[in-house]
Amino acid sequence: VAAPYTASTPIVFNDLLSIIHGIKYSQKIIIVPINLRSYSEEWSSRPSYRYDLDRALIRIKFGNSHPFDYFLVWKYRFTKALDLEMEAWRNQTVVYPGYDLGPRRKLHDKHMALPNNLECVPHKKEQFRDVLRIKFIYHYLYRLDLSHKFVQSLIEMIHKTRRSNQKILVYVTPINIQDGERFAGPAFRKIVSENVQVIQTLMIDMGVPFLNMVDQLPPEHFTDQHEACEHLDETGRRFVVGQLAQVLREEPFNRK
Repeated sequence: VAAPYTASTPIVFNDLLSIIHGIKYSQKIIIVPINLRSYSEEWSSRPSYRYDLDRALIRIKFGNSHPFDYFLVWKYRFTKALDLEMEAWRNQTVVYPGYDLGPRRKLHDKHMALPNNLECVPHKKEQFRDVLRIKFIYHYLYRLDLSHKFVQSLIEMIHKTRRSNQKILVYVTPINIQDGERFAGPAFRKIVSENVQVIQTLMIDMGVPFLNMVDQLPPEHFTDQHEACEHLDETGRRFVVGQLAQVLREEPFNRK
């Protein structure tokens, strides 16, 4: 079972996991991807990526609802609440330790647009160095800690799987480290590595199998590079699948 949303996060995964637990032939292994960009202010605080309406409907349909869910359905289906929340979000200022990126609206306006075929003409990247620098910082150079709501959701997911006697594998998806360093400087690798370490240490402490692929692919295997994102080409996807398959053949996953 794959998450049905393109912007899925541990919060969404949590609701879906509750549904899986109610299925007669429940999955025995839960694989949780961690896309580091989704933990950033570009993604994690965006109201439209919370999927409040969809998640409330899921909880209601599958008998795991709270009376407040009915209010959420009314709020997001019959009012302009989400539009207002998104407008407020665009007007916020984005500040990471060491980086003041200014008003969020400017980070998403037309001046931040890049050629859609940037991965096909990589020599053009230098022309857009300033924009790429800001995008890589915005998407990846936040500072992660255990108080982040997505980390807390991840912890909750692990507890749920254990209560259901399910096995769980957590992995960090590859990101374009080389271009991140090229445009955002050497701090890029350092901060990304520190953020991964927060998750890795947590997984070790909780005894959860963990796979880190964050720096395993060169720039040529990333697509949609105008978005400075983690999308992979076919070769990159095959690499990820191969790494996951290798881990799943090992203990404790290969036991019946």
